[in-house]
Amino acid sequence: MPRIRAGSIAEHKLQTRTALLDAAFRSFVSNGFAGTSLTDVASLAGVGRTTLYEYFPNKEELFLALVEERVPPLLDAAVAELPAGDPLERIEAAYRAAFEVLGHNVQLALVLFHVGRELPAHVRDRMWRALDPINLELAEQCKQGLAAGLLQADDPALLHQTIADLLVGAVDQVLAIGYSENAAESILRARLLFLRGGVRAQRL
Repeated sequence: MPRIRAGSIAEHKLQTRTALLDAAFRSFVSNGFAGTSLTDVASLAGVGRTTLYEYFPNKEELFLALVEERVPPLLDAAVAELPAGDPLERIEAAYRAAFEVLGHNVQLALVLFHVGRELPAHVRDRMWRALDPINLELAEQCKQGLAAGLLQADDPALLHQTIADLLVGAVDQVLAIGYSENAAESILRARLLFLRGGVRAQRL
Protein backbone atom coordinates (compact mmCIF):
# COMPACT_ATOMS: atom_id res chain seq x y z
CA MET A 1 0.00 0.00 0.00
CA PRO A 2 1.43 3.43 -0.89
CA ARG A 3 2.46 5.69 1.96
CA ILE A 4 -0.23 8.18 2.94
CA ARG A 5 1.18 11.72 2.82
CA ALA A 6 -1.93 13.54 3.97
CA GLY A 7 -4.02 13.77 7.11
CA SER A 8 -6.51 11.16 5.93
CA ILE A 9 -7.02 8.66 3.14
CA ALA A 10 -9.67 10.91 1.59
CA GLU A 11 -7.27 13.85 1.56
CA HIS A 12 -4.52 11.66 0.15
CA LYS A 13 -6.81 10.54 -2.68
CA LEU A 14 -7.78 14.12 -3.43
CA GLN A 15 -4.13 15.19 -3.54
CA THR A 16 -3.25 12.26 -5.80
CA ARG A 17 -6.12 13.03 -8.16
CA THR A 18 -5.13 16.69 -8.30
CA ALA A 19 -1.52 15.73 -8.99
CA LEU A 20 -2.66 13.49 -11.86
CA LEU A 21 -4.78 16.27 -13.37
CA ASP A 22 -1.91 18.76 -13.02
CA ALA A 23 0.45 16.32 -14.69
CA ALA A 24 -2.03 15.60 -17.47
CA PHE A 25 -2.47 19.33 -18.05
CA ARG A 26 1.27 19.85 -18.45
CA SER A 27 1.57 16.90 -20.79
CA PHE A 28 -1.41 17.87 -22.95
CA VAL A 29 -0.03 21.40 -23.29
CA SER A 30 3.41 20.13 -24.30
CA ASN A 31 2.55 17.01 -26.29
CA GLY A 32 -1.06 17.21 -27.40
CA PHE A 33 -3.55 14.41 -26.91
CA ALA A 34 -1.94 11.79 -29.13
CA GLY A 35 1.52 12.55 -27.74
CA THR A 36 0.45 12.16 -24.12
CA SER A 37 0.74 8.72 -22.59
CA LEU A 38 -0.76 7.58 -19.31
CA THR A 39 2.65 6.25 -18.31
CA ASP A 40 4.15 9.71 -18.71
CA VAL A 41 1.29 11.32 -16.78
CA ALA A 42 1.71 8.88 -13.90
CA SER A 43 5.44 9.49 -13.86
CA LEU A 44 4.98 13.27 -13.83
CA ALA A 45 2.52 12.90 -10.95
CA GLY A 46 4.92 10.69 -9.03
CA VAL A 47 2.67 7.63 -8.94
CA GLY A 48 2.56 4.27 -10.65
CA ARG A 49 0.46 3.66 -13.75
CA THR A 50 -1.74 1.23 -11.84
CA THR A 51 -2.51 4.01 -9.37
CA LEU A 52 -3.60 6.26 -12.23
CA TYR A 53 -6.11 3.61 -13.35
CA GLU A 54 -7.71 3.77 -9.91
CA TYR A 55 -8.76 7.32 -10.76
CA PHE A 56 -9.16 7.37 -14.55
CA PRO A 57 -9.95 4.34 -16.75
CA ASN A 58 -8.42 5.82 -19.92
CA LYS A 59 -6.88 8.93 -21.46
CA GLU A 60 -10.22 10.27 -22.73
CA GLU A 61 -11.72 10.25 -19.23
CA LEU A 62 -8.58 11.89 -17.86
CA PHE A 63 -8.86 14.66 -20.44
CA LEU A 64 -12.58 15.14 -19.82
CA ALA A 65 -12.08 15.31 -16.06
CA LEU A 66 -9.46 18.00 -16.54
CA VAL A 67 -11.72 20.10 -18.75
CA GLU A 68 -14.95 19.49 -16.84
CA GLU A 69 -13.45 20.35 -13.48
CA ARG A 70 -11.40 23.39 -14.47
CA VAL A 71 -13.31 25.23 -17.19
CA PRO A 72 -16.92 25.55 -15.89
CA PRO A 73 -15.99 27.15 -12.53
CA LEU A 74 -14.08 29.90 -14.35
CA LEU A 75 -17.02 30.57 -16.66
CA ASP A 76 -19.59 30.32 -13.85
CA ALA A 77 -17.71 33.02 -11.96
CA ALA A 78 -17.49 35.19 -15.07
CA VAL A 79 -21.23 34.88 -15.79
CA ALA A 80 -22.10 35.63 -12.16
CA GLU A 81 -20.28 38.96 -12.45
CA LEU A 82 -21.89 40.12 -15.70
CA PRO A 83 -23.32 43.63 -15.35
CA ALA A 84 -27.01 44.31 -15.75
CA GLY A 85 -28.19 45.42 -19.17
CA ASP A 86 -30.47 44.64 -22.05
CA PRO A 87 -29.99 41.30 -23.85
CA LEU A 88 -27.57 42.61 -26.47
CA GLU A 89 -25.52 44.35 -23.77
CA ARG A 90 -25.44 41.11 -21.80
CA ILE A 91 -24.29 39.18 -24.87
CA GLU A 92 -21.49 41.68 -25.43
CA ALA A 93 -20.56 41.48 -21.74
CA ALA A 94 -20.50 37.67 -21.96
CA TYR A 95 -18.09 37.92 -24.89
CA ARG A 96 -15.82 40.23 -22.93
CA ALA A 97 -16.01 38.01 -19.85
CA ALA A 98 -15.08 34.95 -21.92
CA PHE A 99 -12.09 36.80 -23.33
CA GLU A 100 -11.02 37.88 -19.87
CA VAL A 101 -11.07 34.25 -18.76
CA LEU A 102 -9.10 33.37 -21.90
CA GLY A 103 -6.45 35.99 -21.13
CA HIS A 104 -5.86 34.52 -17.68
CA ASN A 105 -5.98 30.87 -18.79
CA VAL A 106 -4.41 30.68 -22.24
CA GLN A 107 -2.91 27.23 -21.79
CA LEU A 108 -6.19 25.80 -20.54
CA ALA A 109 -7.93 27.33 -23.57
CA LEU A 110 -5.34 25.72 -25.83
CA VAL A 111 -6.04 22.35 -24.25
CA LEU A 112 -9.78 22.76 -24.76
CA PHE A 113 -9.86 24.35 -28.22
CA HIS A 114 -6.82 22.77 -29.87
CA VAL A 115 -5.87 19.57 -28.07
CA GLY A 116 -9.52 18.68 -27.51
CA ARG A 117 -10.16 18.57 -31.23
CA GLU A 118 -7.91 15.51 -31.42
CA LEU A 119 -10.50 13.53 -29.45
CA PRO A 120 -13.09 11.23 -31.07
CA ALA A 121 -16.29 13.03 -32.04
CA HIS A 122 -18.45 11.52 -29.28
CA VAL A 123 -15.91 12.61 -26.68
CA ARG A 124 -15.70 16.11 -28.16
CA ASP A 125 -19.47 16.47 -27.82
CA ARG A 126 -19.15 15.94 -24.09
CA MET A 127 -16.07 18.17 -23.89
CA TRP A 128 -17.88 21.17 -25.40
CA ARG A 129 -20.43 21.03 -22.59
CA ALA A 130 -17.73 22.54 -20.40
CA LEU A 131 -18.65 25.82 -22.12
CA ASP A 132 -22.27 25.58 -20.93
CA PRO A 133 -22.09 28.49 -18.45
CA ILE A 134 -21.41 30.96 -21.28
CA ASN A 135 -23.45 29.04 -23.85
CA LEU A 136 -26.56 28.98 -21.66
CA GLU A 137 -26.19 32.68 -20.92
CA LEU A 138 -26.04 33.44 -24.64
CA ALA A 139 -29.10 31.26 -25.26
CA GLU A 140 -31.09 33.03 -22.55
CA GLN A 141 -30.17 36.49 -23.79
CA CYS A 142 -31.08 35.52 -27.36
CA LYS A 143 -34.47 34.38 -26.11
CA GLN A 144 -35.04 37.59 -24.17
CA GLY A 145 -33.72 39.77 -26.99
CA LEU A 146 -36.10 38.21 -29.49
CA ALA A 147 -39.03 38.57 -27.09
CA ALA A 148 -38.20 42.23 -26.54
CA GLY A 149 -37.77 42.95 -30.24
CA LEU A 150 -34.11 43.89 -29.78
CA LEU A 151 -32.88 40.98 -31.91
CA GLN A 152 -34.27 39.42 -35.05
CA ALA A 153 -34.10 35.91 -36.45
CA ASP A 154 -36.26 33.51 -38.44
CA ASP A 155 -34.94 30.65 -36.32
CA PRO A 156 -34.15 31.46 -32.64
CA ALA A 157 -32.03 28.33 -32.21
CA LEU A 158 -29.97 29.26 -35.25
CA LEU A 159 -29.47 32.79 -33.89
CA HIS A 160 -28.11 31.40 -30.64
CA GLN A 161 -25.85 28.95 -32.46
CA THR A 162 -24.53 31.71 -34.71
CA ILE A 163 -23.72 33.98 -31.77
CA ALA A 164 -22.06 31.12 -29.87
CA ASP A 165 -20.06 30.07 -32.94
CA LEU A 166 -18.96 33.68 -33.42
CA LEU A 167 -17.44 33.65 -29.95
CA VAL A 168 -15.77 30.25 -30.44
CA GLY A 169 -14.36 31.45 -33.75
CA ALA A 170 -12.95 34.54 -32.06
CA VAL A 171 -11.20 32.44 -29.43
CA ASP A 172 -9.87 30.10 -32.12
CA GLN A 173 -8.49 33.06 -34.05
CA VAL A 174 -6.72 34.50 -31.02
CA LEU A 175 -5.16 31.15 -30.12
CA ALA A 176 -4.09 30.51 -33.72
CA ILE A 177 -2.03 33.71 -33.92
CA GLY A 178 -0.76 33.54 -30.35
CA TYR A 179 -2.48 35.34 -27.51
CA SER A 180 -1.72 39.00 -26.93
CA GLU A 181 -3.92 41.65 -25.36
CA ASN A 182 -3.84 43.81 -28.48
CA ALA A 183 -4.75 40.96 -30.83
CA ALA A 184 -7.48 39.72 -28.50
CA GLU A 185 -9.02 43.18 -28.23
CA SER A 186 -8.94 43.71 -31.99
CA ILE A 187 -10.59 40.35 -32.70
CA LEU A 188 -13.15 40.86 -29.95
CA ARG A 189 -14.07 44.33 -31.19
CA ALA A 190 -14.62 43.00 -34.71
CA ARG A 191 -17.08 40.43 -33.38
CA LEU A 192 -18.87 42.99 -31.23
CA LEU A 193 -19.23 45.37 -34.16
CA PHE A 194 -20.81 42.57 -36.16
CA LEU A 195 -23.22 41.80 -33.34
CA ARG A 196 -24.31 45.42 -33.10
CA GLY A 197 -24.91 45.76 -36.81
CA GLY A 198 -25.74 42.23 -37.89
CA VAL A 199 -28.33 40.92 -35.46
CA ARG A 200 -30.04 44.01 -34.09
CA ALA A 201 -33.64 44.30 -35.25
CA GLN A 202 -34.19 46.98 -37.87
CA ARG A 203 -36.81 49.53 -36.87
CA LEU A 204 -38.63 50.91 -39.91
